[in-house]
Amino acid sequence: MRKEKPTVELYQQVALRRDVPQENLRKGDVATVVELVPHSSGGPQGWVIEVFDAVGQSITVTAVSVDNVEAVDGK
Repeated sequence: MRKEKPTVELYQQVALRRDVPQENLRKGDVATVVELVPHSSGGPQGWVIEVFDAVGQSITVTAVSVDNVEAVDGK
């Protein structure tokens, strides 16, 4: 399986493409990418993202597939 280079960069803001119910996150929620996580057996890579509330307090840090986010700043 060929690994694609992610189109999102570290510390970039992203929007969720799907709900993440176990973290109470919804499609469209905005987060910041903090780390790229390779898949141990060659599957899709993942991003560790941090989600903040409207006043900048961290809500959660979680991992999602690179396919589950998209850039929000046009990159």
